[in-house]
Amino acid sequence: MSIKVNLEVPGWSTEIELMVLARLAQLVPDGGTIVELGTLAGRTAYAMAASNPKVKVHCVDVWENFLKSSIPEPSLMHFSGDIEAFDTENIYECFLKQVEGLDNIVPHRGKTTEVPWDSDEKIDLLYIDADHDEEPVYQDLLKWFPRMKRNGIILGHDFNMGSVKRALARFSHETDKMGEYMQLINIPSCVIWAYVRGTDHAKSWGMDFTSLFPYGCWHYPLTEAGFGKKKSEATES
Repeated sequence: MSIKVNLEVPGWSTEIELMVLARLAQLVPDGGTIVELGTLAGRTAYAMAASNPKVKVHCVDVWENFLKSSIPEPSLMHFSGDIEAFDTENIYECFLKQVEGLDNIVPHRGKTTEVPWDSDEKIDLLYIDADHDEEPVYQDLLKWFPRMKRNGIILGHDFNMGSVKRALARFSHETDKMGEYMQLINIPSCVIWAYVRGTDHAKSWGMDFTSLFPYGCWHYPLTEAGFGKKKSEATES
């Protein structure tokens, strides 16, 4: 399968981030399940669904309309894609238009912690990019973690935000109580973070997880003391 991204779809994810998500989506087995929390116009959803048409990509978003003029100027500086096609006053219709033809995309319109979910359908890959405040990120993690397959991977966006880091640290304390060892990985060439079970977790995906990221990645063991940082030896030059 070839990686397919559409850089014209409006959004804030970089080309490198789209490539990372597309590659990971390709590793999900046929018939598998991907869930994206926070889809907006479908920039990342397109990359995952188009790159692996043999899986379902469930997109969860409220798709509430807003004025384009309300987007802060600093945020617009990081915007990518066709801004003319970014119809924020008809955002759900904008999303549907951008992902038209991708029959493996399944929209779920509603709040990320409230949309119905079939408890028998376990998730291979979860991507969290909805409300970035600390409490919503934390609640998304608590709500969706039990729905993951044992060897599933949780990804998220905007690791550069303090609110996201605090939510991840809080969640790590909860997984400790569950007897889970979760390892946080961040790729410095972008702001995607990944939550995996244990140091050997990636072997269940038949790969060296860090090999996906040509610029290396940082491992953050999450402890009561906060974030420790160690560069992955697998990708050091």
